[in-house]
Amino acid sequence: PSAMSLALPWEVIERIVDHSFGFTATLCNFTLTCRQLYPRSMHNLYGHVILESRDKLFALCNVLQAKPKLQILVRAVAVPLEEFSPVPLLSILPRLYRVTFPDGNRYHDLSSDVAIHNSTLLFCHLYGSGIRSLTIEFVRFSTCSAFLRLLSAFVSIEDLTCRNIAVGLGIDA
Repeated sequence: PSAMSLALPWEVIERIVDHSFGFTATLCNFTLTCRQLYPRSMHNLYGHVILESRDKLFALCNVLQAKPKLQILVRAVAVPLEEFSPVPLLSILPRLYRVTFPDGNRYHDLSSDVAIHNSTLLFCHLYGSGIRSLTIEFVRFSTCSAFLRLLSAFVSIEDLTCRNIAVGLGIDA
């Protein structure tokens, strides 16, 4: 009798890799296990990067500078605006098109205003021209002008999503 093959169709394996998005350890295992899964796994590992701390931001910058071929894989970045800015990444990611500023504290606390330094806004304006999609979530701005300064720093936005944005009662200058 002939033995039945236990191999899964390649399309099923690719879908398993795609459904593993967000499971870093699993994707790393795929990259180490099978040479054929390496490109798809790397795409899923680096395609959309969620950074939750400055340490992770700088660690990613170090990896991307050490391995420039990975820079083209990063298409989307999520960085909590209250904690730090994506400035170090903007100049080294040629295919970055989406930036998300999610709720950094995870408690949806809109009691304090976010302060964005003018140099950060200038850097976003200079190096963020490839950004087409911007999402801002659970952020409180002191004035309408502060909110508009952030929006105007990204000059090529085609898709803007704002969720639970608050504007304080500060007086616009």
